Amino acid sequence: MATSERSPSIRDQIQLSPHGNAPEIEQPALPPTDRGKVAWLMLASCCLIQLPVWVVFGVFQEYYSTHDVLRGSKGDLATVGTTCTGILYLLSPVTFTLLTRYPRLQSWCAPVGLVITVVGSLLSSFSMDVWHLIATQGVMCAIGNGLLFSPSTMYLDQWFVRRKGLALGIMWAAKSVTGVALPFVASICLNRFGSSTTLRAWTVTTVRC
Repeated sequence: MATSERSPSIRDQIQLSPHGNAPEIEQPALPPTDRGKVAWLMLASCCLIQLPVWVVFGVFQEYYSTHDVLRGSKGDLATVGTTCTGILYLLSPVTFTLLTRYPRLQSWCAPVGLVITVVGSLLSSFSMDVWHLIATQGVMCAIGNGLLFSPSTMYLDQWFVRRKGLALGIMWAAKSVTGVALPFVASICLNRFGSSTTLRAWTVTTVRC
C-alpha cells in the first residue's frame, strides 16, 4: 500500500545530540554572505537609502533666496543646511554606539528614521516662515536621516565579509552619484513646480524607495 506524502512535523526535525540524549531542533541555514540574492538586495537597499539622506539644501536655499515664498529673514536660510548637516554627523556616533551595544534596535532604527524623515519632509512643504523650515527640514529630517543612515553601514558589515570593501565602495559611490545628479533634478523641479510641490514629490519618492 502506498504511503501518503505529508509535510515534515516538528517531531521529524528533532534529532538526538551527539553529546547526549538531549534533543536538538534543526535550524534553517542562514543565507550566504558575500554572494546570493539576499546579500546583493541588501546592498541595493543601502544604496537607495542614500537618496533621501543626502539632500542638497543649497539648491533649495538659492530658490528661497530668489523667491518670496517664506516670511522672515532670508539670511537665516543658511541655518537649515548647517543644522541638518550638523545633526546628521553628530548623531552618527551616538547611533552607532547604541546599535552596537543593543543589536536588537537595528530592526527598529531604520523604520523609525524613515517615518521621521517622511513626516519632516511633508511638513516642510507647508512651511510659511523660515523657522518652520528650520524645524522640519533642518531638525526633523536630519534626525530621521541619521537614524536611517546608521544601520545601513552595519547591515553591510553583516552581509559582506570578503567583499566588504567592494560593498562599501558601491554604497559610497551611490552617495556621490546622488550628490551630483540630485541638484540638477531639484533645480528643474523647483523652477517648474515650485517648492511645495517639489517637497511633496520628494516625500513620495522617499516612501517608494
